[in-house]
Amino acid sequence: MMTFAMRLVVTVLIAAIGASASSCGDCAGLSQPAVDLTIRDAITGAAIARGSTVYLFKRPLLSPVDSAFGQDSLHISAGDGRDGQFEIIVERPGYFPWSNPNVVVGTDGSCSTETVFLEVRMRPRT
Repeated sequence: MMTFAMRLVVTVLIAAIGASASSCGDCAGLSQPAVDLTIRDAITGAAIARGSTVYLFKRPLLSPVDSAFGQDSLHISAGDGRDGQFEIIVERPGYFPWSNPNVVVGTDGSCSTETVFLEVRMRPRT
């Protein structure tokens, strides 16, 4: 026979399992990118994403989350399905690094990241 305390523990466990199943937690790879960056030369405005690398770090501990290498000339996306506060660093040969230490990415509550769109203007090393 179950005591009241045992029934309470079982009820709490079932509720916790149900709550964790209904929230998606870390949905990496399952939804929209956390960030989409348009990368341009700060002087000419030319698209320079190809050859650029984006690094995404989770704040506050700055743990690495993702990196992406520019394949097309204009955009780089990173951090699929990630939400939270991030620091973003963009590097490209011949340019000074660009960073944004406080990018906040949210979700709609169902593993669908609300992508943050940023325009990056990189200064050439001349």
